[in-house]
Amino acid sequence: SAGGMGFGFGGDYYYNNKRFVSLELSHRINQFHPPYVDTTYDFIAHNLNVSFRKGHRWNRVEYSYGLSFSYLNNEYSKNNRSILDSYKTLGFSTLFNYQLTSVMYVGVRYNPSVYSFKSIDKGFDYEHIIGIDYRLKF
Repeated sequence: SAGGMGFGFGGDYYYNNKRFVSLELSHRINQFHPPYVDTTYDFIAHNLNVSFRKGHRWNRVEYSYGLSFSYLNNEYSKNNRSILDSYKTLGFSTLFNYQLTSVMYVGVRYNPSVYSFKSIDKGFDYEHIIGIDYRLKF
């Protein structure tokens, strides 16, 4: 599905001028109902994510990669009936940012999940989040 937005907090620790580690806690929400398409259900998804990444900086460009843990909560509803699907995943996190001003960054995020802790179908399962990242660093 497409759309949605998120909000997060994090911190970077630079251990030299060009290298850093990053810890981030974020929440993304996605409500999927495509325009001009008549669907028989509504869908809303929440993703709470903790990412730990190692980063590199080159002039105004930052690239970081690491591990990710997510808690997903999906709700499908139709005619006052809802189905709730909640589970946890482990995966990877990558972030590519470009520094626009002294505090403003814009970039692309890719978080693939490779292992799912679902109650029924636990095991290796691929899912991902791709998004545009806008951040302020103070």
